Amino acid sequence: MSPRRGRPPFSVPYRLEGIDMPNTHTWAERRRKVLGLLSVTLLALTVLVTTANAAQAGPGPFYYIVAEHSGKVLMPENHSKDPGVRIVQMPRGGFGAQHWKVRHVENLSNGQTIRKFENRHSHLCITIVDHEPGLLTQDQCETGGWYREWTVSNWNDLWAERPVKIWSHESNLCMDMYGGWVDDYTPAAQYWCHSGPNQTFRVDYVEGT
Repeated sequence: MSPRRGRPPFSVPYRLEGIDMPNTHTWAERRRKVLGLLSVTLLALTVLVTTANAAQAGPGPFYYIVAEHSGKVLMPENHSKDPGVRIVQMPRGGFGAQHWKVRHVENLSNGQTIRKFENRHSHLCITIVDHEPGLLTQDQCETGGWYREWTVSNWNDLWAERPVKIWSHESNLCMDMYGGWVDDYTPAAQYWCHSGPNQTFRVDYVEGT
């Protein structure tokens, strides 16, 4: 006789501590228990993933950082999430990599406020590399000390979305669009402060954040 297929209508022996014992649970009962355990596990995983994503995204508001001379916005090159990637200007496209959170750090005794610019997509902050004129990159926000910190000529003007100058708390050099170029992928830099339009920026609020 060929073996029968499908669910056996009787209990199946299983081993417990080396002794053959009758299994008093039917297949239907075992199936219900397994499905119940799977449901609980999936629910727990869903809660964990949702919580992790919420913590990573962080609350707004977010802003575009606009280079006044070109009308283009700052972002990590090619939407990268990697530390050390340079900051460039590109046409506004509504991407998360073009959104920045302006994080409060501290208020100085001279009335200035220190801030960091954290990218919504990479969760890294705009940073200088050293004290000399050079390109700006993104790096971990909670390391690097003053290298990640910035102040502006007038915070009231910044929040009113009016043009301001931005300079490094560490080097006192100004945020600058390299060479005054208006081309896509022009890198942001720090440079000796001057009155040129390529050292003037504003923030625009990202609607819905």
